[in-house]
Amino acid sequence: MLYWIIATEEKYNDGGESALPVLTNTMQVTVTMPLSMRENGTRSFTMFKMLKNGDAVT
Repeated sequence: MLYWIIATEEKYNDGGESALPVLTNTMQVTVTMPLSMRENGTRSFTMFKMLKNGDAVT
């Protein structure tokens, strides 16, 4: 799916076009987790719900 954005003014105009990603019916997102960092550095995250789901293929 593509989308277009156009901005116009009395003397000038500009626009852009890009693809909008869409999940297909064959891709299921079942586990989500917010991963936030407030400052620069390295941080480890453990996704316990994904570890418990032993029958997942990905």
